[in-house]
Amino acid sequence: SVLSSISKITSSSGDVRSLFDQIAFQVDQLIPIDRMVINSVNLEASRHTIEAQWGYQNVDLRPGIPRPLANTVTKLASDAGETIVLTAEQAAQFTTIGYSEDEGVPQLRTWMAAPMLLHGQTVGVMHFRSYEDEIYTDQHRSIATQISSLFTALFANSTTVNDSSRERQVRISVNELNRIIIDGGSLTELAGRTCELLQELVEFDRFSVVSIDTDKNTTNVVFQDGQDIFDGSSAGDPSDSIISIPNSPYLGVTGELPSPWREMFEKAGLNSWMYLAIGENSETPIASIWISSKQKSAYTSRDLEILERLGGVL
Repeated sequence: SVLSSISKITSSSGDVRSLFDQIAFQVDQLIPIDRMVINSVNLEASRHTIEAQWGYQNVDLRPGIPRPLANTVTKLASDAGETIVLTAEQAAQFTTIGYSEDEGVPQLRTWMAAPMLLHGQTVGVMHFRSYEDEIYTDQHRSIATQISSLFTALFANSTTVNDSSRERQVRISVNELNRIIIDGGSLTELAGRTCELLQELVEFDRFSVVSIDTDKNTTNVVFQDGQDIFDGSSAGDPSDSIISIPNSPYLGVTGELPSPWREMFEKAGLNSWMYLAIGENSETPIASIWISSKQKSAYTSRDLEILERLGGVL
């Protein structure tokens, strides 16, 4: 009955992350889990991305950031083509991802990974982890395989089918933006058209392009559309913003932002955002793009990739 309920949830339309959250507690009735993760896999680019996670979360493992696929349990499961179980000793080989007993959090000791296979290709991997030693049985492996297969169709609908038409639209949009540059268009014109094209691909309530002067330690809003958060002020200290985080592009939630940005976003009712550093070095960018939404968990790694490709023209 629990699997039937999970099947009903995953067959409904919706964001992978929100559907994942709905099934987490039901999965816990079938498989003992202290952490569960669903990764999307891009075999051609040899990388994987966390789409959703439940349970203990390490600060270095946030959704939406593509990571190398090599030397990961995701790669092991993909190569195996079936659900695999790692012992504590085997899982310890992958501690570079940051699990530890710091701050009283026990070591996650048993690891089960179930690949999601579509036409013989891995499109994602579901991970189940426990604090207990050697807790997963053959029955747990069977259940994990069934649950992962339910998500395979969901991934197929949200990525394979929809991305084909969206990919064409992205390429056309990038070409149009490059044409504006070739024709000598202004930065404001380019930023405005980028905003319009992104709005056709990704829903958001606020779009802004911010220049960054690291020498003077100031920022300035070059272009903005939608919800205003600055109360008339256009300048700020970049050291107080999310640009202090080296990963770019990046997506997150309002609670992750430092002050005063967190308070500004909360006051404006903005709950999730995407960020893109502009410049050759994301750690010392010359500008940045922010997209924000009133929706919670509004964005996925595919939205982040679209922002990177269109915003990168700027």
